[in-house]
Amino acid sequence: MKLIQKLSKVDELYFTNDFEDAVIRYSKKDGYFVKFKGKSEFPQVHSSQIVFDGLCDNNEISKKEYEDFK
Repeated sequence: MKLIQKLSKVDELYFTNDFEDAVIRYSKKDGYFVKFKGKSEFPQVHSSQIVFDGLCDNNEISKKEYEDFK
C-alpha cells in the first residue's frame, strides 16, 4: 500500500526522504515532523517539498528506525 493511502488509516507513520537524507514522522494529531542527521526534529507543513518527496519515495520505516536516526 502506498504511504499516501495509509495516512487516513493510521495515527502515526514514519518514512524517509532518501534524496534529502531525512526521516519524516506523521502524526494524525500533530502533523509532520522532519529530522536530518545530527539535528532535532522540527515541524513541517504537509505541502512542503520534503514531505511530498518522502511520500513519493514510499519507503516506510519503523518508529525505532526513526528514533535511532542520528
